Amino acid sequence: MKKIVMILLACVLGISVITNGQKAEASGETESELPTIELKDKGVILSGQTMLPIGQLFKELGLQLQFDPKQGNIGYTIGDIKVTAKLNVKSVSINGAKKLYTVPPQLIEGKLMLPLRMITDTLNAKTTVDYTRPINEKTKPISYVMLTTSAKKVIIFINNAYETYKKYIGKTVWIHSYRVQMKLTELDGTPTKSVHNLSQVKIIKVESDELITGWVDVYFTYQNKTYKIKSLHTEDFQKVISTVNPYKTFNFPSSSWKLIENSQVRVGMTGKMLELSWDKPDRILNSGNHTVTWIYDIAPPKLFIYVTLKNGAVTSYSLEEK
Repeated sequence: MKKIVMILLACVLGISVITNGQKAEASGETESELPTIELKDKGVILSGQTMLPIGQLFKELGLQLQFDPKQGNIGYTIGDIKVTAKLNVKSVSINGAKKLYTVPPQLIEGKLMLPLRMITDTLNAKTTVDYTRPINEKTKPISYVMLTTSAKKVIIFINNAYETYKKYIGKTVWIHSYRVQMKLTELDGTPTKSVHNLSQVKIIKVESDELITGWVDVYFTYQNKTYKIKSLHTEDFQKVISTVNPYKTFNFPSSSWKLIENSQVRVGMTGKMLELSWDKPDRILNSGNHTVTWIYDIAPPKLFIYVTLKNGAVTSYSLEEK
């Protein structure tokens, strides 16, 4: 009797395996074989919620989106699911039923973005969230979101820096470029020397690094051209980006400003001029008799610049190799 039961069970299992195999074959490609698309536009984190650029996402998925920016009306239909929403309104209608989301649909950096939760509630897709490598155990920013449908995988990278730095977007600032000379590039990554020290620029975007937290790319316009500072550490952001006009703060002669703009140092410059031209030193040695030495670590542990100041003015400077 047991043998008969085992045979019957084996037959049932065999039929089940064949059926699943037939279903997989009928559906076409397996998930690992699906084409993968990376969106050019990035999502953001806002009030702890992931927001995705819906326009480009729907275009990649072949879906239709109705959006009237003047009236703020948003609508789309996926299969038998009909969605209507309003710009900056948390209440969304899904098949006539109201649902509230923590963060409403809104325009961010000129793009319509919807909460990830709203998208997953209405889109038949598997959602995978990947995290960047954290600085510590308390930080776990999202690197990207991947939506997998029956036809393709769509990856949307997330700009975790948006909420922190959005107050700078569209603002006029002055770039202290001495410390980021090797990081200043054109959009294609070509190094540039077109942006002098203390150039007045306009910030247009700040994006987090896609792989590791604590680093950002800063995009800005200068003389009608867009540039970027690649991989700026967040701790250095306010050292490099100033919202205060130095030309109104300090009354220096034009000859001194010229030196500062070219990141040059000359005997007779004051400590403040030196700081604006280069930066605050990495270390200061006090030699007494109103004399100090500012030390800049150029390529430690071997290469350093020593600048001696007496009574607050530069008396000598030298590049030394240890």
